[in-house]
Amino acid sequence: MNKVNKLLSTAILVVASNVAQAADWTPVFSQWQRDCLTPHKVQTAIEKSATAGRFVTTSVAKSAKNGVYRHLPRAYRRDLLPAYRESVVYDGTIKDRHGFVVIPLKNATFANVKIKSFAFYNNNLIRHYRLNFGKIDEPAKQRIYHAFAQDTMTNQSIDADVASVQINQSGELVVLCTVPLSG
Repeated sequence: MNKVNKLLSTAILVVASNVAQAADWTPVFSQWQRDCLTPHKVQTAIEKSATAGRFVTTSVAKSAKNGVYRHLPRAYRRDLLPAYRESVVYDGTIKDRHGFVVIPLKNATFANVKIKSFAFYNNNLIRHYRLNFGKIDEPAKQRIYHAFAQDTMTNQSIDADVASVQINQSGELVVLCTVPLSG
């Protein structure tokens, strides 16, 4: 009986240690409440891990395509799924076939709202960041609007240098941050 209890206890510990705890991403993206110019160190590490080459416009790193992101705190690393490219489309026209690097997230939250994905894109003039929350209910929308100091009547940012909250064409709530790149 003692051996059975030890074996059962060991099995429970192994299973419990493999259950991933989702990270609260609020500290990473709350910087966007003040400005988009100074990304959190985790955000910077994700960008470096996800891209192959010096610039964001280069290809997605093979490791990121496989869902492997190095040099990140484990809690955040567990939430990152395989990265892929998404074309940039304006007014129904593809503007850049090799646009956004999209990283789907699992169990990640911001202000207690589940995050669907994090994406970034550099068109050599402006760096674009996007947090996608997907289709969410009204109380969750209000938490995001409030977190980013948005005027919920106009959905406009109070300050041009901070993130803006929008509903995209698919009805998903997204938070956008843009940073002009210096020459």
